[in-house]
Order: sequence, then C-alpha cells, then structure tokens
Amino acid sequence: MTKYEKIKIGLLGLFMIGFLFCLYDYSQNGRYISSETEFTRNIIDTRTGDVYRLISEEKIKIENFKSKR
Repeated sequence: MTKYEKIKIGLLGLFMIGFLFCLYDYSQNGRYISSETEFTRNIIDTRTGDVYRLISEEKIKIENFKSKR
C-alpha cells in the first residue's frame, strides 16, 4: 500500500466520521420541546417522555411512555 493510498483512506475515514457526527447532531434537533404557560415552564423530552419543570426544578417521569416509532 502506497503512502498516497494511506492518506486517501485516512481522509475518507475522517470525512465519514465528520458526516456521521453531523447526522447525529441533526437527529437530536426536535428532541426537547419547550412549553410555556402563564404559571409553568416545562421542557418535554420526546425520546424518553420525561417532563422537566423549570420553576420547581423537578423531573416528572412518565412510566408507560410509548414512542410512535
């Protein structure tokens, strides 16, 4: 294997790692949904079903959460 082929494989590997990292970051978008009402501010984790209440700083766990996927 020549030096050129090693460099080509290394650059291809770095490009693939960067591409997969970008896809992972893209998949995290939309995971957390913020909802604000007059009295409460909540953040909902759509992947696990957890609800975080920001005013009282507590986490509400939904036991029988089922994803639509």
